Amino acid sequence: MSAEPSNGTGQALEPGQRQGPGEAVAETLADFRFEAVLAAVKAARGDVLIGAHLTLQLARHVLVIAMLLRDRDAGTNHHRHGGSRWDQWATRLAAAPTPYSRAGITATIRFYARTLDEILACWDPEAHLDSSLLLDLLSAVDLYGADEASASLPGTPQTPGFRRIPSA
Repeated sequence: MSAEPSNGTGQALEPGQRQGPGEAVAETLADFRFEAVLAAVKAARGDVLIGAHLTLQLARHVLVIAMLLRDRDAGTNHHRHGGSRWDQWATRLAAAPTPYSRAGITATIRFYARTLDEILACWDPEAHLDSSLLLDLLSAVDLYGADEASASLPGTPQTPGFRRIPSA
């Protein structure tokens, strides 16, 4: 069993701390995709707590790429002061929907996927995040949630405890 790389404090290394910046972006993108799918699945299963937690993590991945872009521009990963053009990405994330319901989770994942695609274009103008499978999954989760919501309306056959009144 191998230990996870550490920064000496027992904390796991952030992407880019022991690898090249391009590798760090690829790792961050893979983590984003994994967590976005997992958050969508959790939302579909009604686990809004974990779905929201994972969805909020997606913002961090966008910020990591913004930090890697700042490092690339400055030629260092040590910054005594802020104020770079990459700071705007933190502000832009404030426009995200709130992920505290099934519909909120899917809307927020869509927002972060679009934002990730935009910031990846800053890293490599030829890069494009193919989010079609993720967007299809989110649409299915939305449809499932709509079906489930309508099924729980009083008086519908799917509602537990529903009894048909026998016809006379």
